[in-house]
Amino acid sequence: MPGLGGYLHGRGFKRLFLAALATDYCVFYSALDARRGGFEVVLLQQACRAIDFDGSLAASLAAMQGSGVELLQRAGFSTSGPLTRSASRASAYRAGATFTG
Repeated sequence: MPGLGGYLHGRGFKRLFLAALATDYCVFYSALDARRGGFEVVLLQQACRAIDFDGSLAASLAAMQGSGVELLQRAGFSTSGPLTRSASRASAYRAGATFTG
């Protein structure tokens, strides 16, 4: 597999966590591409924002969920206060993330 998918597979990644802008466009297509590439995909909804033009957010969330993307509403952290690096890593580890460095 060429490109980013090949790179990630080559390093043993199996699950990807997505957090970015344009949930209903950029994130949507990245999630579907990752699923087609054989990855488990978790969308961190609190860490994303949508354009939501004419119902595009609802349609993209339904399509992502239909393709096997896990829609995570809350990742075990609060957005109401400061989050230390160690606390954010602990939350991510509980969610199954992997870090290098």
